[in-house]
Amino acid sequence: MKLNNQIIAFQDYFCPPQQYFWHWAENGQIMEWQNGTTICYREDLSTIMTDIQLLGLPPLGSILLVLAACQDTWFASTANLEMLYAVKNALLEKEKHNPLLKDIDPLLTGVTNLLDRISELPKEFRSGTARTHLLQVIFETSQHKTTQQQAKSLISEWESGRLDGLILFQTTKSITCQHFIADLKNLYAVSKVYETTDQLRQKLRTGISTLPMPPEVLPPLEETRTLLEQLADDPETESLSRLIKRLLAVLHIPMHSQDSSDQPVGGVADITNRGNFDRLLLSELANDDIVLMARLANNEALYLRREQPPTHQNPERIILLDTTLKLWGTPRIFAMSAALACVVNNKAHATIESFVLKGKSSLPIDLTTKEGVISALEHLDPSLHCGEALTSFLTTQTFSQETENFFITTEETLNDHTFIAHLATIRPLLNFLITVNRSGELQFFELIEGRMKLLSKAKLDMEEILFPSAKKTKPRTKHISSEFPAFLQEETAPLLYPSLKVRVSQSHAFDVDPTGLLCVTTDQRLLYWSKEKTGAHELLEFIESGRYTFGQGDGNVYIMVDNSSGVQLYSIHGNQVTRFDFSHTIQKADEVLFDPETLSNFYVTLDTSAFCINAFDGTIVYQKPMLDVIQKIKKLKSVAKEPYLKNIHQSNQSGYHVLSRVQQVYISEGSLCVGNHKLARHQVNSTLKWVDFKGYHPVDEGIEIKPPKISNPNLKFTRYTWPDGSSVVFDSRGLLHLQSSDRIIPNVTILLIINRPVACWSSDGQWCGNVEFLPDSTKAINSNEFYIKYIQTFIDTIG
Repeated sequence: MKLNNQIIAFQDYFCPPQQYFWHWAENGQIMEWQNGTTICYREDLSTIMTDIQLLGLPPLGSILLVLAACQDTWFASTANLEMLYAVKNALLEKEKHNPLLKDIDPLLTGVTNLLDRISELPKEFRSGTARTHLLQVIFETSQHKTTQQQAKSLISEWESGRLDGLILFQTTKSITCQHFIADLKNLYAVSKVYETTDQLRQKLRTGISTLPMPPEVLPPLEETRTLLEQLADDPETESLSRLIKRLLAVLHIPMHSQDSSDQPVGGVADITNRGNFDRLLLSELANDDIVLMARLANNEALYLRREQPPTHQNPERIILLDTTLKLWGTPRIFAMSAALACVVNNKAHATIESFVLKGKSSLPIDLTTKEGVISALEHLDPSLHCGEALTSFLTTQTFSQETENFFITTEETLNDHTFIAHLATIRPLLNFLITVNRSGELQFFELIEGRMKLLSKAKLDMEEILFPSAKKTKPRTKHISSEFPAFLQEETAPLLYPSLKVRVSQSHAFDVDPTGLLCVTTDQRLLYWSKEKTGAHELLEFIESGRYTFGQGDGNVYIMVDNSSGVQLYSIHGNQVTRFDFSHTIQKADEVLFDPETLSNFYVTLDTSAFCINAFDGTIVYQKPMLDVIQKIKKLKSVAKEPYLKNIHQSNQSGYHVLSRVQQVYISEGSLCVGNHKLARHQVNSTLKWVDFKGYHPVDEGIEIKPPKISNPNLKFTRYTWPDGSSVVFDSRGLLHLQSSDRIIPNVTILLIINRPVACWSSDGQWCGNVEFLPDSTKAINSNEFYIKYIQTFIDTIG
């Protein structure tokens, strides 16, 4: 019975099924692919199998596939792989319902990838005796192998040749899914271990698939940086550090003397042989000079040692920072800077503890590290004042004589009669009081037994400190090539812009109190009308597309833009625009809501969390789970109203038409013409107008140009040139720029508005025309004078 089992195992291992990818040839001396291509010789295979038998033998089909990949012809022919897929197709026809076949495609892909990696190895790793080492490496972790004893028995029987008839002439063995998958599984597992040729080559060369990483070298310890240096190095807190430096020069904290002098006040405690010369015993001075010098040199001289007074307790400084409603916005940054100035200005080496005061409670904070400062800025409380919290803190704590209590709040809070009642009860417990306000004023008081004494005061330019000019968005730069119109070289546009490509939509426009209007145009410009019946200021040449949410407070207007790239925030004060980028933190917002109560906070909701952003200084107040702020979000939604754009008529009822497309620019009958309109003078009322004209005399076809520093891809600039070199540049914002071939003649820009007097500007600083589009009407000259001096001269040069 045991002999029969050995014969069956021999036949199962060495006999390929019908229609399999390989078969025996030349009376069992050669193993071939089904198409007759040689895979291996019997003698060669016998040597290899004998060398790897100690590890157990993987399926014969797996060994033959590896040996086939070692040949130089592997990549030259695709027939070998086609035969593997032919076996798969045969199995699909025969056993199409077999659940094992659902994984056959990934197995084949992984195996063929591994065979390709083997073929890519340098020849010295896949030829001759090196193939034995290759097979040992590939199958060293294989789980589908015979035992060492079974391998030895199989090889011995095969080398004897006694059972060759069973494997050479047995043709009844049918192909099965299990047999094919067994040949593939070993190699598929190996393909996951060696995912690149380099890993396999490294394993063959060194015994490891990847080189060990070098040991981590710890960087040298950096010198301890001060808190101010840490804040200055971070773009988010650098403005805070600038403000702290200003306040250090303002807050002069008095140093209270504890002793009448720095000399000990006790008597004589002992006699010692060490000390200062002024404490030598008088008897020592009675010696002659030589004896005295000898005693001093030999440490034999005697000195008095006085008593030391009791040591004083280390001074303690407690900073109490108001975080209630009146501190929101700019005062919050101002108050935090004052608190940090008290921390930095610590000449007495006092122990510092800091607390934030809410409406009824207080919380400890850390103002000695940058992370602690950022965390402290997140504390905000909607209460009107912190009177209860201040009273509770000062009346429940025990303070020593060395404790100094600093309280920092706003000037408005001190004028609140309900807070004054609380302050009256705890005034004797306060040592110093600092007040700030939104206009940048600070007052520093010392309280002595409840009486307030003004130590210093200052008024700072908060906008200059917190938002330096380098951070302002400028519409233009002066460094543009002279080949482009002078209008484009001005930092501030010399003319106001006409209403063009304005979206009459509440999602793209916002009323600015009292009469202003802000609007995002269809070509993604941000325009601002300061009042009715005027042209627009171009605040931003380009603003991102997306969903726009507007807000207003403290004299600023805010726009939050959210799109697939993230969230951007624009803070607008007058004609100055500051941009804050939150795209690295917030992406794909669900909703954006402005809180009109705070006058500066936006709430941005995501799937599971919500951000609160202070628009005034561009900081994230906090990030909380949605469940924690869901009531706030619901409240904002309930009170939110669709804005009524009372000033929208400025954009959709402007009373004039603007030429937004130009196909012809020419000179006809001595006049400058654009399409079916020419620029005409009215002598009586001294105005310039574009009027209907049917002439036709086009110059060469216009050429589209791209002026440098123009970032908006939606703006079009087309140049029309005459033979003498004079040219006109059409600007899709409703402008026409004239450039004469005679460089002495200034550049001229003309508005392309119809049915209304136009406005013009020249590069030598002259204006004329419609005052609605002039930045300063007092500088305008007579339109006839302007036309003769600039436009007519331009036309005459062309001839």
